Amino acid sequence: MGADSAVPGVNRNVVYARKLTVPPKGAVDQFAVHIDVIFARCKSLRDESRALMDLRDTLLPKLLSGELRIPEAEQEVAEAL
Repeated sequence: MGADSAVPGVNRNVVYARKLTVPPKGAVDQFAVHIDVIFARCKSLRDESRALMDLRDTLLPKLLSGELRIPEAEQEVAEAL
């Protein structure tokens, strides 16, 4: 497609000559519904992951320093959730 010049590019006439398949509106709407569910799940998992990282970042230093013992940590996790 870019063979017309020494600098690779796309010729406007070549692009205009291409045929484009457009799906029916119903198919696009169905896809949007399904993809919205997937994106919502991704956001939920991302939020959960952030919450778990925050919990880890809070508890790990306390556990390693001995400031917090396992039974106390379990109590703190239960309260955080």
